[in-house]
Order: sequence, then structure tokens, then C-alpha cells
Amino acid sequence: MRKKLVSLLLGIGFFLMVYLSPTCQASSLLFEAKVIPPANQEDKTLPYFDLKVTPSQSQRIEVLLTNFSSTDIQVSSQVFSAETSPSGNIVYGSHQKSVAAKGETPDIRELVSIEEDSLVIPKHSQKKLKVAVQIPAEKFEGMVLGSLFMKQLDLTEKQVATSQTQLVTHQFGYNLGLVLREDTTPVVSELVLDQAQFSSTKQALEVTMTNPKSKVMKTSQTDYKLFKEDEITEEPLVSYQAGQIAFAPNSTYTGQIPLKENLTPGKYHLVAEVKEGEHIWKFDKEFQVVKEKVAASPKKIVNKLAKKNPTPSKLLGNGLISLLLGLCGIFLGIYSYYWLKYGRKGGRSR
Repeated sequence: MRKKLVSLLLGIGFFLMVYLSPTCQASSLLFEAKVIPPANQEDKTLPYFDLKVTPSQSQRIEVLLTNFSSTDIQVSSQVFSAETSPSGNIVYGSHQKSVAAKGETPDIRELVSIEEDSLVIPKHSQKKLKVAVQIPAEKFEGMVLGSLFMKQLDLTEKQVATSQTQLVTHQFGYNLGLVLREDTTPVVSELVLDQAQFSSTKQALEVTMTNPKSKVMKTSQTDYKLFKEDEITEEPLVSYQAGQIAFAPNSTYTGQIPLKENLTPGKYHLVAEVKEGEHIWKFDKEFQVVKEKVAASPKKIVNKLAKKNPTPSKLLGNGLISLLLGLCGIFLGIYSYYWLKYGRKGGRSR
């Protein structure tokens, strides 16, 4: 029953990822990518790879690429690892996993490689994308989860413009899920609250949690309560309830608790209660908010700059004043000279 539930969740997730995501709009795609189920595919009706593997196993799997257009197209492919997004969903990307999240489980990018990461598919033709899978000798528990991402490279200017008007955030592509597992023994859930820290720029509390186990874990609810250490009361400063979070295997999640106002400097405690089925985790994470340096006001900065770097008009004004003072000095000098020379003589002739 548990296996069917996990398969159902993965199936729904991959369906939404492949067919409904903005990276894959059927009206814009010029090609199609389909799984060719190998002999060790657990369920051959699934639209993604779900492979039962053994230690030290070497295997080649294939994806059928079909070009529906009347021109040749170039398709680039790469292997993505499963991650947990800030919105609490399983996504696929190329970020490196943290040591704490990865644990002893291999990353799918260490086990899977694409033989030709760029293929040219002739018009109205098909080609097979060949992918090598190498399972390590050491047995691993649970599942290794990722995807094969294929996108078209040689888009025309018209197609690029169309994608921009449709708000497509990536080039046209397919994400085909890839699951590797050696057995179906249930893996016991585990959750770690790594960090809580205040972000003044976002006016929010950032919370980081890690699923260190090789399983898809879906929490039903998370309750947060925030207390200040020197003001311990029954009523918390902040109470916040988060919804479901779908953790990818061996992944880290960073979410936010919105705040109505910024926190004052001091020590705080974040008390969290996370529920996943019968499991309940309780955490008490201490963190500190330090006083930030107050930046100089823009007006003061402008005044300082003005003193160091006078404007052209100010330089011109200073120059005119200096010129006038110089002329006055010359005039007074000439006047004094003539007065001393002729004025004194006139006084003696009387």
C-alpha cells in the first residue's frame, strides 16, 4: 500500500512537471520525448523511469525523441537531481547537494550520464537518446531520484518571441523522471531543523530543514512559534502555520515565516512542530538578531560628496569671485601708487 502511494505521488508529480509546467507547452514544442521501458522497469505504464537495480549493475536506457516539425532541430540533454523548492514542492535542477543532505546516498548525477548530450533530429524523424547507468558496488537504501531534461537549442527568432509572450521561463523542454532503487524496504523518516535566521531585507524569518533520508517525504503541517529569550511568556511573539511540504530524497528546504515588523536585537527561540503521518518532530532552535549599522542618510552623503567634489557651477562661481577680488586689488594698487606720487606733491606746493 505504501509503495503504491509513493508511486502515485511520483506519478502525479512527474505528470504535472512534464505536461503542465511552463517549460513544456504542447502548443510550442516541436519535439516529443518518451520513455522506452527497459526490462527492469517496475511499471511499464509509467511515463517516467522507475528502475529496480542491483549493486555494480551497468545499464543503458533510452529515450525516444520525435521531431514533428518540417525542419531539423537540435536537442540538448542533461541530468538533474531532485530538490525541494522554497514553495515546498519537488523540483529538478543542477544545484549541488549539501553534505548533510546527501549523507551516504549517491547523487543521481554520479550514477547517470548521457552519451551524447546534443543531438540533431532531422525533420519528421526519430532518434534515441542513450543514457548510461552505473550503480555503485556498495548497496544503498531507499531511492535515488532525478530527471532527464531535454530542451531545444536551435529556436528561431519567431519561436523565441512566442515563448516570451507566453511567459515561458525556460526554453521548450521535457523533464522525464528517473527513479533508481535496489529494494522496496520502507525507509524510516527523519527530519532536521538546521537553522533559523532573521532577514531584515525580506522582513521574514528563514527556516532551513533537511530530509537526510533517501525517500520522498510529505509533511502535512508545520506549526511555528517565536519567543524572545528575555521575554518568555505563554503568548509567542509570532505564531505561524505552514502547509504541506514535499521533500525530495536527501534534500534541504528553506522556507520563510513572514513578520509584521522587524525583530529587535537579542536572542530568540523558534519552536517548531512538524507532522508527517504518525511522525511528529519537535524543535527548539535558538538564534540571535544583532544590531545593524545605521547607514548615513542620502542627504549627508550628498553633502560630503559636494564638499569633496564641487559642481561645475560652484567652481565657476569661485573663479568669478577670485577674478573680481584680483581686479579690486590691482585697482587699489594703482590708486595708491598715483596718490602717493602726485597727491603728496600737490600738498607740498600749497
